[in-house]
Amino acid sequence: MNVFETIKRNRRIVIIGAGSVYAITAVALAAGFTSNGIDGYQAIALAVGFTLPATLALLSLNRRPSLLTAAWMAALASAVIVIELSPVWIVIAVAWGIASRSRPRPAPDARWMTWGRPLLAVATVVPVFVLFMHLDPVCTTTYSDGRTEVVDASTRGFQSGWQFPGSTYSGGIQSSTQAVDGSAVAGPDLVSEQCDSDTVVWWEALISVATSASILGWASRWPTSNQLTSDRAGAAV
Repeated sequence: MNVFETIKRNRRIVIIGAGSVYAITAVALAAGFTSNGIDGYQAIALAVGFTLPATLALLSLNRRPSLLTAAWMAALASAVIVIELSPVWIVIAVAWGIASRSRPRPAPDARWMTWGRPLLAVATVVPVFVLFMHLDPVCTTTYSDGRTEVVDASTRGFQSGWQFPGSTYSGGIQSSTQAVDGSAVAGPDLVSEQCDSDTVVWWEALISVATSASILGWASRWPTSNQLTSDRAGAAV
């Protein structure tokens, strides 16, 4: 395989991997949106946040080959965060890693990239954490005539509060759905009540999207190969 064919193959690997991420994310969010599992705010924020590694990989094709290393590191970070899609992320990370290491010539880089790339990779999971670091429980009652009514979650023992992954500082809550009959709750037309442990409100989605935009802004300013080569030449002189 000559140099030109190797470059084409590597670009194809990057594009196919990124396209797979976008496609899987679109299908998953469409399914959640149509089933009322997520709302519009959450769908937009997740669409941007989940696809950050793929976007970094595509940006690397714009004369920023050293950014592809950050992309496969970000894919591995996503594999840890999104357990359900871990196999997919791991396969994509391996594929991008192979493409990064099989370049005809090593990608030029700078000394600061030794810590800059892992830091950028870890930062890609922050937008997802932002969405779920504040608990916003919502309880909804459904009536036999199809009416729904939002109930104050605190009256059901559920509290709002800040949390860190795995720890809740203001009282833990669990998702629950319970059917009731007319004798259990006042009002003979009450059918069921569902309490969701966490919903995404507009300000959480806004912060998440803003965080994603900041990360993409950082990546878009990543030095190109020409800039890194020029800096090395200037330092040598």
